[in-house]
Amino acid sequence: MGEYMWRLRGGTSDPKKYLYEMEYEQDDAVHTGDLRYYSDMKTAAKAGKALDPASAENYWKGVPQNNRPQFEVLVRKATVKSRQELPPSPQDVMKRFWSGAR
Repeated sequence: MGEYMWRLRGGTSDPKKYLYEMEYEQDDAVHTGDLRYYSDMKTAAKAGKALDPASAENYWKGVPQNNRPQFEVLVRKATVKSRQELPPSPQDVMKRFWSGAR
């Protein structure tokens, strides 16, 4: 099954990444939250530290963490207006380099 899915995906272990421009009706918005809170909670959990209840509360309330929020918007339905392929990250470039050096 794994090989089938790999071939179906195009035979690559490093899929391309895209940025989608979406359009949706405001009535279809379910939740908006700043992913920076989520990232902080994930980091704390991995380090075995206590989670800050205010972080979770602010995430669910849609409060921006700072002046550079990373909002996710969960919607019931949306229309894709455009798709842009993202350039590879430095980690992707290094992974390709080292895998080719073997």
